[in-house]
Amino acid sequence: MKFAVGYRLPTQRTSMVEVIREFREEIAECYFAMPGDPSGRGALGVEHGEVDGETVEVFWNELRAIAEMGVRPVLLYNAACYGKEALSKAFASYIVQNVREVRDLLGLACVTTTSAFVAETVREQFPEIELRASVNMRLYSVAALDCLSPLFDSFYAAKELNRDIAALRRVKAWCDAHGKQLHAEL
Repeated sequence: MKFAVGYRLPTQRTSMVEVIREFREEIAECYFAMPGDPSGRGALGVEHGEVDGETVEVFWNELRAIAEMGVRPVLLYNAACYGKEALSKAFASYIVQNVREVRDLLGLACVTTTSAFVAETVREQFPEIELRASVNMRLYSVAALDCLSPLFDSFYAAKELNRDIAALRRVKAWCDAHGKQLHAEL
């Protein structure tokens, strides 16, 4: 079993580079949102309502070191809502700019998202990059996967299915039959 870990900025005691180095054999991926972006958590690198340049530099340096260890970088567009810009050309341009930057700097492996719009935008511009449906999409059923199948290469099952082995087996069988991967968040 391999794990995906979420990036966090370093604390006084440790950094993600140190954590990943210690557990490298167990870690396959490191997922992260761009500094300042909504992600379902507090925005990374924001100090007093502004993105902090020094923090952004630390972010990129650490992610480079993590990628150099062979850990797959996964860009996260995981917010439940992107507000009035959610379907805009400006947001699409922003996504394309970020994906290109991460791909060129780190060798982007995957984009995980809650947004069909983000998935469509990435698929159109970067067909080689894996697209993964976020656990925050709360995908409970084969019917849900079937609806989203054209957009995503892989899926996180809803957390609530973690204790429903029969449901997980149905979802896994569907994924296997359709050439998709299934991931679970513990």
